[in-house]
Amino acid sequence: MSKPSEMIFEYLSQNKALTIPQLSQALHLTRADIRHHLAELMHEERVLKLSPSSEDQVGRPAHRYQAILPLNRNWIQTLVQTQYQLLCNLGLTESEIACHFAASLLEGFAPGGHATSKLSQAVTYLKTKGIEAKWIAGPDGPLITLAGTDFLTHTLAQAIVERIQKEL
Repeated sequence: MSKPSEMIFEYLSQNKALTIPQLSQALHLTRADIRHHLAELMHEERVLKLSPSSEDQVGRPAHRYQAILPLNRNWIQTLVQTQYQLLCNLGLTESEIACHFAASLLEGFAPGGHATSKLSQAVTYLKTKGIEAKWIAGPDGPLITLAGTDFLTHTLAQAIVERIQKEL
């Protein structure tokens, strides 16, 4: 990892999602250098390229970039287990608990655009929440797959996928 890449990652870690011109101005690097190092960071899956929003702007909106901060898996695992135990004590079934977790996890998710764009937004959103997701072509159309997450049970994964499919 080069020093400019680390500078870009650190700056994105401390700020909200930014565009290439904003990064260039803040870090005093050329836009070409920023693009080069962002490509390197995206290849390493340390930075996400967010879909542009066209709210009240003239012309083509710029892509924004956001750092993917590593999550403390032990903290998340403890939080999920504690919440699970509390909900079990209230008499909820495993599927009801999974639906509750999925609803709280996807609370801020509001996809826009056509189906492919919505799937990409769902994958990006789940990655920001610490869930490894991707979409694949299935016999009945595109599917979202979830993998590689310690706190994700089969029931919870199924509830998340069902909830996302409702949004699409």
